[in-house]
Amino acid sequence: MAEIELGILGRQCLDRRIPDREKLKYEVAAWQRIRNESPSHVDWQFTTPDARIKRKRLYPITQIHDSTTEPRNLKLFDH
Repeated sequence: MAEIELGILGRQCLDRRIPDREKLKYEVAAWQRIRNESPSHVDWQFTTPDARIKRKRLYPITQIHDSTTEPRNLKLFDH
């Protein structure tokens, strides 16, 4: 969500030359105030099971094995 907000900040506020640090602070504070007054939400549609299918390398399922039990699957990242 932070990356989404930073992208919006870049498009809505920082898409022009701002002459100095004080003006930048003023512009970002004004943008932030307006943004906070009209909250939005993120509609997550990419689930962990989807990620395991599309991004197997990044969301691995490994096997744990010790001498007292049978091997079992372990999900390393469960978001």
